[in-house]
Amino acid sequence: MKSLFIALLASTIMFNLGCKSIDLPKGTSEGFSSFRFIKVDLNPDYDFVEESDDIDSVIQSCITQKLGANSIARDDDNADLIVGYLLLRQDNVTTARIDTYFGYGKAGNDIANIAHKRGVVKGKNRDQFEKGAIVIDVIDTQKNQLVYRSYAVRDIDGIPDVQMPLLVESAVEEALQPFFQ
Repeated sequence: MKSLFIALLASTIMFNLGCKSIDLPKGTSEGFSSFRFIKVDLNPDYDFVEESDDIDSVIQSCITQKLGANSIARDDDNADLIVGYLLLRQDNVTTARIDTYFGYGKAGNDIANIAHKRGVVKGKNRDQFEKGAIVIDVIDTQKNQLVYRSYAVRDIDGIPDVQMPLLVESAVEEALQPFFQ
């Protein structure tokens, strides 16, 4: 279960130190009333995660709740917005990503590469650490344009399984909050 949520809030970063080459549009929810998640293969195969369905259901539940609380309802057939998310997990050696529900251009590769370079290659901490990150994209379905991208990073080293859902919820809240201002 821990590996599930570690990969879930997946990691990265020193991401904060430099997404200068990554597009981070800061549009708002104004004018939008519905959303759906990016449509994907319903049986993703994560090489480094067990029970991947649990990860996605926790994240999607948190995103659905946050959007719903701000008058944007889920509509899988006729949505104004498409929501995607990328998960990163980083330790002192590796950066791994889950991009099954991410899909706006090649940004997933770019984000993971920058995170790895800044957090692992150029990182100052050579001791063991684990960080997780979620990157959330919001795409306007009419314009097929990325209107919002943000992320949240959490230290996940030593976090008990029972606390992971709250950590995920707080990360989703942080990443989406500016979209509603």
